[in-house]
Amino acid sequence: MKPIKNNKVLMVILVSGLLFTYGCGHSSGGDGNYKAENVLGGSNNPATVTNSVASPADMKAGDIYTVVTDQNSPAIIDMAGVASTAQFILAVSVLDSDQSTRTIQLSDENAAPDMAAPIKASEDMSWKSYDANEALDQQLRGAELELSVDPSTQKAGTEAAGLAKAMLLSESVPAVGSTSTFKVLGGLSSLSSYTTVTGTVKCVGEKVIFYVDNQVADKNPSDLTDTDVTSLCQSFDATAKTEIALLGEPSDVNHDGHLTVLMTPQVNLLGSMGGGIITGFFFANDLYASANSNQQEIIYTLVPDSNGTYGMQIPKSFAMDNLLPAVLPHEFQHAISYNQKVFINGVSSEENWLNEGMSHLTEDLMGYGQENPSRVEVYLQDPASYGPVTA
Repeated sequence: MKPIKNNKVLMVILVSGLLFTYGCGHSSGGDGNYKAENVLGGSNNPATVTNSVASPADMKAGDIYTVVTDQNSPAIIDMAGVASTAQFILAVSVLDSDQSTRTIQLSDENAAPDMAAPIKASEDMSWKSYDANEALDQQLRGAELELSVDPSTQKAGTEAAGLAKAMLLSESVPAVGSTSTFKVLGGLSSLSSYTTVTGTVKCVGEKVIFYVDNQVADKNPSDLTDTDVTSLCQSFDATAKTEIALLGEPSDVNHDGHLTVLMTPQVNLLGSMGGGIITGFFFANDLYASANSNQQEIIYTLVPDSNGTYGMQIPKSFAMDNLLPAVLPHEFQHAISYNQKVFINGVSSEENWLNEGMSHLTEDLMGYGQENPSRVEVYLQDPASYGPVTA
């Protein structure tokens, strides 16, 4: 992992009286919103991550306000103009390379000294700012388990063969420069909350198609140039072919013969709401003809964000060298696994712990397992708290 500057980030998310609730339980809804929500428990009409703003007073439900500080300076959050009834989520994250302990002290300059509230100092403030990604992966895998055994779900698309499929493929592969809209997960407390983004095709490989959310060109074009995307696309196209040879074919519900990769700041915003980083995800709901499905094989990834426009500052070099090359084969394994287990062999999707283990192993096998040694180290430091086989 390349060394980068230590950054502490305080992210304030206005939830308008609604705090995240993760519970057990099931609902009996029959529509395509589904089912993912069953895994998380109930329908709480959650806040959707929508925007980043300049001050807490400007925030509406779902907005994010970010304060970045270094090791020597305090981070000031000015609550002037904020309604007394407003409720917030305060997320503290650290992106660094040395896995060192951080101590955070919350205080109010107008409050008595004993009102200062310390946040527990532990390794939770170092590499584990990636926990948001691990937690989301577990939610998605749990939802996929329900999808895979639900007789009411219908695979998107229809089967085609021979010449008919070849003709369909030639017509359905988009050209560089074409645009499309996508539904992207909009919050973390429900898998039924989505937002719509528009992406432009930047690269078409033999196995993969890369789209970039148009917001990137509007706000931070230098963070992700066409050259950057083409390089990542060509590298992953080669990796995808190796991965298919090793693990098997993914599905092809839209008959374009490709895996879609959508690079979007919406993934950055999701990580911010979770108090860390979500590098990317795959969700098998996109393979079904259901609500909020994009009806294609698709991986969603974050974008480099050197200015912290969407929450955590993510330097371009760190994203391009460490995060993105690893997340693509990781999430592709989930797509392959779902097809092999559910669509081909007609059984339920893989167990959560083994599915995640296979994806982390795939990172190593493809040569991109930079973060895996850190996970092993954390386990070895406290094996009583981290089981090797766990949901």
